[in-house]
Amino acid sequence: MTTLLYTYSPYYRPDIDGLRAIAIIWVVLCHAFPNYFGGGFVGVDIFFAISGYLISSIIFKGLGKNNFSFLEFYAKRSRRIFPALIFVLVVGLIIGGLFLTPREYKEMGKSAFFGAVFFENFKLARGVDYFDLSIARNTYMHLWSLGVEEQFYLLFPAIVVVAWKWLKGRILGVLLLLFGMSLAVGLYYQPISDSKAYFWPHCRFWQLGAGVLLAYIHYRATDGNAYGKIRIFFERHGSFFSLIATVGLVIILFTYGSVTDAYPGLWAVAPTLCAVFLIATGKEAWFNKVILSRSSIVYVGWLSYPIYLWHWLFLSIAFSCFSGVIPTHAKWIAILLACLFAYISFTFIEVPVRKRKADKKMLIGTLFALLGAALFGGVVSKTDGIPQRLNHELRYRRLQTTA
Repeated sequence: MTTLLYTYSPYYRPDIDGLRAIAIIWVVLCHAFPNYFGGGFVGVDIFFAISGYLISSIIFKGLGKNNFSFLEFYAKRSRRIFPALIFVLVVGLIIGGLFLTPREYKEMGKSAFFGAVFFENFKLARGVDYFDLSIARNTYMHLWSLGVEEQFYLLFPAIVVVAWKWLKGRILGVLLLLFGMSLAVGLYYQPISDSKAYFWPHCRFWQLGAGVLLAYIHYRATDGNAYGKIRIFFERHGSFFSLIATVGLVIILFTYGSVTDAYPGLWAVAPTLCAVFLIATGKEAWFNKVILSRSSIVYVGWLSYPIYLWHWLFLSIAFSCFSGVIPTHAKWIAILLACLFAYISFTFIEVPVRKRKADKKMLIGTLFALLGAALFGGVVSKTDGIPQRLNHELRYRRLQTTA
């Protein structure tokens, strides 16, 4: 059933979903086993590059055909992102109410609220160290990356539409300027504030911008012009570039754990470019075609978004239940639960919703549902974690442990 979502499109790139699979596996392993996969956090950088490429490709095609619609764009974006997110927020708050102390549950509600309105990254930028294990109790911390993406897609389409109108499609200079400034701002803040450099959107936009620039090259590419020559060069030497990019990502996975104090900064350039190179080489490059396009890997890529949403929730709750020292078997149980709930989310929520028309009704409906989830989290936070949900003896004991 799920294949119906993709196989009818001649533009579908199964290798990109395969790259998503690699990224999510790295992120999950990094969060569960940081001592062994310390550099796996770069999976988020890969997601940024992929998202920038795919979403901007849609925008450029719409502008080129003079039929780009803001309403349709945001309706499709909400159809893709909101349903699974709402499900995770609501179910997670219910599960948290069964296992967490009032203090932990209060923080969970606060994080759920900011995650639902895509402001979790701004909350964390006030001084949270992403690599500090003590923040594992923050059950929706990982929604910071969704915040960065959604903030980007609130601003970027309007900028491109204006530039397209006034520059008649010649917007490469504008894109280079914007994303160059984003990288410069990130490098400026890195020695001043690690948290701001890591979580602030304008310090991360250049990573999505790398994918945007590749999408623009692909859009403008025709036989004989400069963009076409760039595309042909990468695809003609695709196997070589995909090999170099893959080896680079593997090296990063096992070495970046020691550079967390200086991340993202210039260190983030390498994984971002590696991801862009893999996309640029095309789906016929050997690694992309033989490895990334394998059906099993592609299916994991389809599940990558809900796995990302669920994995940190279960790991975080396990962290709280085991007082910060999670047994290995509990980590694997949390990962398996995340995969199970990801399958449920994808099969019974995402697939049916994506088959519905993306229109104004869809956008308004998902927005109201998301606001309802935000309200749920806000109530949990404002009521100090609803201590009344625990019986008297258990409430006293749990309050004493968190005093």
